[in-house]
Amino acid sequence: LQRRLSDFVNIALVEDIVPIVHVASTCQLHELLSQCIQRIAGSNVDSRYLEKELPDEAFAKVKEFRRYSLHDDSDEFILDPEHAKKVRNIHKALDCDDVDLVGLLLQESAITLDDALAIHYAAAYCEPKVLALLLKLDPAGDCVNVNLKNDSGYTPLHLACMRREPQILLSLIEKGASVVERTHDGRDALTICKRLTTEKDCNKKLEKCKERSKAYLCIDILEQEIKRKSFIFEELLSAEVSVATPLLVDNFHMRLINLENRVAFARIFFPSEAKLVMRIAQADSTEEFAGLTSANFSKLKEVDLNETPTMQNRRLRERLDALTKTGDLNIIMHLL
Repeated sequence: LQRRLSDFVNIALVEDIVPIVHVASTCQLHELLSQCIQRIAGSNVDSRYLEKELPDEAFAKVKEFRRYSLHDDSDEFILDPEHAKKVRNIHKALDCDDVDLVGLLLQESAITLDDALAIHYAAAYCEPKVLALLLKLDPAGDCVNVNLKNDSGYTPLHLACMRREPQILLSLIEKGASVVERTHDGRDALTICKRLTTEKDCNKKLEKCKERSKAYLCIDILEQEIKRKSFIFEELLSAEVSVATPLLVDNFHMRLINLENRVAFARIFFPSEAKLVMRIAQADSTEEFAGLTSANFSKLKEVDLNETPTMQNRRLRERLDALTKTGDLNIIMHLL
């Protein structure tokens, strides 16, 4: 077993070696542990990540190895002690889920959320609600960069994919995180998520009223976002919407009724999945879905007698687009 793991360490990604370190440390496989430490120490993986993930003794050896090797250009040697202390305080506040304290620490120093890699830290270790609050925090009036890469080449979305937490992915994507951004070795968010997901989770038969695994939902969220970006790009390339004919309007209505029924069934049989997709499509905040989310959904909308054919066509198109974003979800297709 030790020989097989040793062969794997030589070719594996550094984040895949971390679990082996825990096994080697627990089972006292000293030769394997030493090999893992040398491989990790020779990488550009952020020290803060290693401190969080590795056993204390193993992390101390990594630090010592880096100090006496060519890799003493890591954060802990570049940053001045005062700056490093402020960053650690921000991370400690996040560990305590205290976003208000983070705001105070940012106000009394020149450090920004980007400087402290706070979004990366929250995406990797904090509860979804903490990250959501952190993304709304803007004490300096600067927009946080959700596509910023750390020294290892990871964006917050990449780290969130390693956790496979759907709510965190959604919060980042809503803030503008790019799903096509790649790591230094060429992996995007979807690739990271898929390689951490078993084939069983991906291909497990969907049962009504039973939730899919978080890993499956994360993959679905990323795929839907890729489709959405592609859809927007195609819309930008398309010509302006022409004046609708009566036949075209009737066709719109038929498609709308079909999609509305599919979304309604999905909300009944797959509530959690449908909720995520409604959020991806930003449907809960649009007029198109006001009837689906409101308690008084039976209340009829007033007819605009001044609406021109062009205005009506645009309104129907917007409604159809919003429904299509949700109706295209794989779980809804299972109902057909």
